[in-house]
Parts: sequence; C-alpha cells; structure tokens
Amino acid sequence: MFQNILQRNLSDIKNVKNIADDIIIFGKNRQEHDTALESCLKRLSALNIKAKGSKCSFLKAEIKFYGLIFTEKGTRPDPDRVAKLQNVAPPQNASEVRSFLGMANTCSDYIPNYAAMTLPLRELTKKNVKFKWTLVEQRSFNQLKQKLTQVMLILTPIKEAF
Repeated sequence: MFQNILQRNLSDIKNVKNIADDIIIFGKNRQEHDTALESCLKRLSALNIKAKGSKCSFLKAEIKFYGLIFTEKGTRPDPDRVAKLQNVAPPQNASEVRSFLGMANTCSDYIPNYAAMTLPLRELTKKNVKFKWTLVEQRSFNQLKQKLTQVMLILTPIKEAF
C-alpha cells in the first residue's frame, strides 16, 4: 500500500523513481539532481511522509539499486546480483522459478530476446500449470545463466539512465 502511495505521488516528478519504499533521485548534472530532490522532498512533506536521515545517501557518483548500478553515465547490472543468479540451482517448484525470474528480470534490458528465452520458465509460474522440469526448462535456465555471464564479460555495459 505504501509503495502505491509513493508511486502515485512521485511518478510525475522528473528524475525520481521508487521501488517499494526506496526512492532514487538522479540527474545528468547537479542542478538537475537538486531540482528533483527539492521537488521530491516538498511532495513527501505535503504527504506528511518523513525520510529517515540515517537511511538517506546524497550526491553519490554510483549507487546499487535493485540489481543495477547507477552512475552518471547510465546503468549496468550489479556483478553481485549476476554472481548470485549464476550460482542458483535449478528451481524445484513454481515459487523458486518466480524468485529466479524476479532476480533475473533486473538484467533483462541487457539480454537480447529475454522474453522468448524465459518463456518456458514463465509458463511454469502460471496458475493451474503442473510443475514439470524438463530439458526444455533446463535449456532455458542454462541459456539465461550463460547470457548473464556474457553480459558481465562485456567491459561495462552501460545503458543510458531511464
């Protein structure tokens, strides 16, 4: 519920994004960043929402946020997140498939044909579908892990921020 309140009330502010109760404020330069920060803080104040100072970080050149690393040049997958994904054992049930896909989805922008590649896995998460891990799902799982490895081997894949 809190996430929905934040999302509804912050979504129109340029350079402000939120996931769950986390808010990221960014800009291509200091002025752009500060304008977004001021707008966000005014909006939070108007909603009587307070940010806990000890949980806030300001003017960082690089931050990790939900599986990505954000810099002034753009975003790239977090190597720690990719390493965790590469070490995941094959899922044993639909819940584990959902968890794996949720973690992998943060890197989807860096993997060509991500949706087609993960289709067999996503099928296992549908309601009323009996969980059955076959060679098709194993192949999809292995291919995704291989692509994640390739993404990390590319120097530093940067995608322009938002």
